[in-house]
Amino acid sequence: MNKRDFIQFSFLSSVFIQTGCFNHSTQNKTMRLIGSGKVNGGWVLSAVDTEGNPIFQHALPSRAHHISKNIDQSKGLVIARRPGNYARLFESKTGQTIKEISAPDGHFYFGHSCFTSNEIFICTGNSKSLGKISVYDLDLNFKYFIELNNFGPHQIEALDDNTIAIAVGGLKTIDRKILNLDDFNSEVIIVDTLDKKIIHSYKIDNQNLSLRHLHVFNNQLVVAAQIPDREYLFDDLTTPLIYVLNNKKLEPLKHPNWNAFNQYIASISFNDNQLVATSPKGNTLSIWNYIDNQFKFSEQLEFIDVAGVTQFEQQSFWSTGTGVIASQINKTIKIKQTKIHWDNHWNAFYD
Repeated sequence: MNKRDFIQFSFLSSVFIQTGCFNHSTQNKTMRLIGSGKVNGGWVLSAVDTEGNPIFQHALPSRAHHISKNIDQSKGLVIARRPGNYARLFESKTGQTIKEISAPDGHFYFGHSCFTSNEIFICTGNSKSLGKISVYDLDLNFKYFIELNNFGPHQIEALDDNTIAIAVGGLKTIDRKILNLDDFNSEVIIVDTLDKKIIHSYKIDNQNLSLRHLHVFNNQLVVAAQIPDREYLFDDLTTPLIYVLNNKKLEPLKHPNWNAFNQYIASISFNDNQLVATSPKGNTLSIWNYIDNQFKFSEQLEFIDVAGVTQFEQQSFWSTGTGVIASQINKTIKIKQTKIHWDNHWNAFYD
């Protein structure tokens, strides 16, 4: 076994591994795991079932990133990652395009969006202005901007129909070069979509970290950070990279070795049972169990280039840039190799 294979299937905790298909019970619900990725040099929107079998695959103009879903999960939105400028509304069962649009003039998309029952919100920006939220109706017709007072809005999720949460990285860039590395302002902001204004802003003590990815479940918010200076690693292994919003303060999670993430977290997902965070740069993912209203570290797993993660009831799914998809339930992990080099984010659609 070569080193790459060894890392792919070596684990820091005791789990049971099975290769091949994975088909744990989803209580008779039909589920589709949808993400974007690369196949034979071309970008695609892809869906697989819970056994890893393909459901649909459609070509995309360029790299896409996050997949968001509407309230009844009948539709999804796949959105370009900077420097792309397209967003595509599609039927979640077939992947067929409903409508595709381009970013407003002079703007690009940051790769993330969210739905409420009334509107669609997309993180938008350009190299000359502060970040904005582009607001659309549910048919993807542009309505208006919500102005933000910072650079680099990234992942966005709805708290309810009237408020959205945004992880703002704070970095001003041109052609991916950071212009304000020595003086950037990263935060999580809460926006009132009715009044179109920021109503809360939350920061962490360590302002060397850029907050980029977040997840909301049952109105609880968790946010992940990264170190924007890739030449620097913290010597202190206790420097936290994940924070939970409690009592109007971002409180750090505990982890035995935060440097395992190699200063970058690609995706986070949590539910009533656990939280999962992935790092393609660290070739690892971590799992925290949710016990007594607290996230408690459980286990560390190693997968080459792991990034996408989503959860459904008691089951977790993740994907890698090498084409592996994995499923875990009750300490049993099942894996399957696909031909898709998955991008950073996944989402589970079910009906």
